[in-house]
Amino acid sequence: MENGASKEEFARAFEPDAVLFAPMLSKPVRGLSQVLNIITHVSRVARPIQYTLEVKDPGKPSCCGTGT
Repeated sequence: MENGASKEEFARAFEPDAVLFAPMLSKPVRGLSQVLNIITHVSRVARPIQYTLEVKDPGKPSCCGTGT
């Protein structure tokens, strides 16, 4: 999204049952639309978001990152 991708283009990177675990949230965010909603808002206020680690579980990729 920071590089100009639309929300629809960015959504293709996620599964419909995506789950976002973030230390600043009290509980996980579940589902593609909710995850995209959070990421859209975060990308506006915590730029740039840098993913520093990718963890792969069979069939369940995960990214870990920092916002500055």
